[in-house]
Amino acid sequence: MAENKRQNSRLKRWQKDYQIVVMEPDTLKKIRSLTTSKLSVGIIFFVVATSIIVASILAISFTPLRTFIPGYGQIEASPEFLQMTDKIVELESLLEEQNTYIDGLKNMLNGVEAEVEGIEKIEPEAAAAGTKPSNDQSTAIALYQKTLIAPIKGEVSAAFDYETAHYGIDILGAADMPIKSVDSGVVITSNYTMNHGYVISVQHDDNLISVYKHNSKILKKKGDRVKQGEAIAIIGNTGILTDGPHLHFELWYQQNPINPLTFVSL
Repeated sequence: MAENKRQNSRLKRWQKDYQIVVMEPDTLKKIRSLTTSKLSVGIIFFVVATSIIVASILAISFTPLRTFIPGYGQIEASPEFLQMTDKIVELESLLEEQNTYIDGLKNMLNGVEAEVEGIEKIEPEAAAAGTKPSNDQSTAIALYQKTLIAPIKGEVSAAFDYETAHYGIDILGAADMPIKSVDSGVVITSNYTMNHGYVISVQHDDNLISVYKHNSKILKKKGDRVKQGEAIAIIGNTGILTDGPHLHFELWYQQNPINPLTFVSL
């Protein structure tokens, strides 16, 4: 009972009315008065404080103000920053392609035809004289044990002919068709040449190199590791030695050209 009386007494004190009077300091003339209680002032203070807190949370959550708060809404997570990052990556890719093209143009102007690294150029005279790659048993076993996939599926328009120095096969394909790496390996050449346009070559295990010529676009750069079946270029019609969209595909084993159709099924 005594406890209830004390609680009622406190409640009454909070509910007790007080008058707030505003007067002129010189004449003490009453200008305005306000009657209120401690409870009313407390409720008003609580409502105002709650409103400020809610408004602050909404402002931080849905306006750029959050970027000014340390640790909250970092700029790296903003859509504008992500779009800018994507644009930089795209520009870097375009710059790399442009540099490749410019290097190719320099080679053309200087009369230089870039060769595939690790492959010694075989002159037509040497081929005509009967200098052919070795066909020892170890070579055949190593190559036949490999499982190579076709770079593209299509009709062969020109076959491998060692005697005429046509060291690969020409495969017809549709425009914008992706060219795939026949096996896993490392890109050792990715450039532009006067005769063969955009050329990319991949070094595989067992001293095997695959070469892809006349591409419209190269998707990998020198030093990139690629997996079997991964797109490395787009079929095209670049270079002087071409008369239509196709892929000129070569296989070289121990610096000697071999017939791709022997090891790749189209």
